[in-house]
Amino acid sequence: MGKSYTLRIFCLLFAVLLAVLCAAGTLIYVFARQTVGEEFLRLNNANLEGTAASMGKSMTEIRSFGQQLSVDSSLLTLADGGTMGERQAMSALNAALTEFVSSHQRPANLLSVAVLGRGGLRAASYNQVPEEHFSDLTESYPALLDPSAEPVLLPVSLRPQGAGVMVYTFRILLPMRSYDDTALRGVVVLDVSELFLYSQYRTFLTTAGTMAVVDEAGTVISSADKTAIGQSCGVSISDLTALNDSSRIMDKIQDGDFLLSRRIPGTAWYLYQRLPARSAFAALRNVRNIIFLVIGLTAAGMLLALLLAARTLMARTRAIEKGLDRIRGGDLSVRLTVTGEDEFGRIERSFNEMAEQLQSLIDEVRHSEQRKRAAEIDFLHAQINSHFIHNTLTSIRFLLEMNKTEEAGEMLFYFSKLLRQTLSRSDEFIPLSQETDALENYVNLQRYRYPDTFEATFDLGPDTDRVMVPSMILQPVVENAIFHGTGGKRIQITLTARREGENLTIVVADDGVGMSDDQRRDILQKESRMNHVGLRNVHERIQMCYGSAYGLSIESAVGQGTKITYTLPYWEAKEEAR
Repeated sequence: MGKSYTLRIFCLLFAVLLAVLCAAGTLIYVFARQTVGEEFLRLNNANLEGTAASMGKSMTEIRSFGQQLSVDSSLLTLADGGTMGERQAMSALNAALTEFVSSHQRPANLLSVAVLGRGGLRAASYNQVPEEHFSDLTESYPALLDPSAEPVLLPVSLRPQGAGVMVYTFRILLPMRSYDDTALRGVVVLDVSELFLYSQYRTFLTTAGTMAVVDEAGTVISSADKTAIGQSCGVSISDLTALNDSSRIMDKIQDGDFLLSRRIPGTAWYLYQRLPARSAFAALRNVRNIIFLVIGLTAAGMLLALLLAARTLMARTRAIEKGLDRIRGGDLSVRLTVTGEDEFGRIERSFNEMAEQLQSLIDEVRHSEQRKRAAEIDFLHAQINSHFIHNTLTSIRFLLEMNKTEEAGEMLFYFSKLLRQTLSRSDEFIPLSQETDALENYVNLQRYRYPDTFEATFDLGPDTDRVMVPSMILQPVVENAIFHGTGGKRIQITLTARREGENLTIVVADDGVGMSDDQRRDILQKESRMNHVGLRNVHERIQMCYGSAYGLSIESAVGQGTKITYTLPYWEAKEEAR
């Protein structure tokens, strides 16, 4: 069975629909990923911005505290007095620090303050005397000498001499000046523990991500991992800005992580956060699985619907194909059931109309052929009536003139029997026994007309006498042997009939003059001009009745006689009666 065009169309349709489903599912997933990623970043950026703002506020409070100390008149006086006022300065610093941490609810151990005076004052809260000299600070940070200088913020560094939480600290340097004098009187040094920064973002740390405070170059200022302080975080602030400016979520991912940053107000520091992208899209796994499930179920439903539709269409198509095959095989009785008013229904209705028209045409052709065969039989009868009757009667007259009344009587006897058998016959098919009886009367009659010219014998098989054959198929062949095979000598004509399987084989053979190969090949051709019309008519009648597989075959050679073989279907008279 060849490939089904309908099945190929449905397979292509399923492939297109499946591709559309997959494309739609992919677009939905990409859209969901973009939306979830944007929402994830929005929430985390908002959280990061709030934390940075809170840290900026804390840094502003500390800076304000230092600025208050830098313009305190008593401290300015002590800064000029040398080391004589250290105790008073320490007391003032401790009192100011205690008031600050209590009013702002800050841990007291995360912050210390010191004053370095131009006159040599060295005073620090809680007796923590800074080791730097005033001249060292002004030499390292000459901006402090500028009357309009802003506080100097130093990065976190390791303080080996520090203890406890003050091991990692950052410093704020504030110049001490009076309102009426721009000369530098001293420097207020604020030492702030790195834990002051860490404590403000530690609550937002997750096990999956990292958070730190970095400067513009990406150097870590504060981190949960203290060993990372002073190290690069792996990305600069300019790179982070470029990542955040991208509109595509996937462009904001680097090495599988989202990188976020927010500037801490009042500083050049940034709160930096690294979050694994998988944590943002973890919820999308269920969405992706649902999308795949929906695509799978929809594809299965579409496939089932398409298979059912294809099966229905192919069933109706096969019904039409089977009907066409039966018509091709000659069965014009087949009719299709019209199942609707659609295209197939119209095809089925047209098929039935075509079959009826073909049946009518074939019936008309069959009747026409029957009339044609009847006309041929009438033509053969007319030949007998015109020529054969005239010649036979002439021969009888000659015998009577020669006083051969006995021979003339015998000829009249056989002649009357032959006329009764042939002229009164109206059936197209007769038993072989009747056909050979008429042939025997014809042969006996010709013996008197042409004495000592031929001898004929008949040999019919025991199961051939009731087989049905077309009428008038033996006499033309025997007549041809008598008139064209003798060649001036006496010949022997034999007729045998045998059943061979489903066929009847009749052989008419003579030992006459025979014929050449060219004559033998042309004798049954319509365009042949040889005087063998009777043979050709018999051959065409047999093929017209039974088909091209049946008819006459000729074997002959010059001087060796001729053998003509009939091949007919074996059809007994009793089958016709049923």
